[in-house]
Formats: sequence, C-alpha cells, structure tokens
Amino acid sequence: MTFLSNAAKYYNEEAHQKAAWDALEQRLDADTLEWFKGAYRGSQAPLRAKQQNPLHVTYFSQNDNASGQGYTA
Repeated sequence: MTFLSNAAKYYNEEAHQKAAWDALEQRLDADTLEWFKGAYRGSQAPLRAKQQNPLHVTYFSQNDNASGQGYTA
C-alpha cells in the first residue's frame, strides 16, 4: 500500500480509486511527496488555538456569504 492510498481515509477503497492514488504517488517527485507527508501528518495533530494555513493562499471563509448558507456542502 502506498502512502497516498493509505492517507485517503474517506474513499471506498475500490480498485480504480486505489489505482488512481498509486498512479499519482508514482508521478510525484520525492520532495513533493515528503512535503505532503509532513503537511498531512501535521493535520493529524490536535487542533491548536490558531493553526496556520499550510497553503500559500489567502484564507477565504465561506460561512459569511450573503445567502447565509455557506456552511452547507
């Protein structure tokens, strides 16, 4: 089992899904995979008072939109 297919807890583990995770992992360079492992494992830690966004993008909350239903999926 590869790391990515193991890390993806929320899928049905069907053959095509596992094949997709395995194919992605084979295409990633070692540095990118190590970065992801560190970010993923960090996300497993207990919630801290103020977590930093691991992505270098601006945070945008969808909970304050005009419809009032930003929390729905």
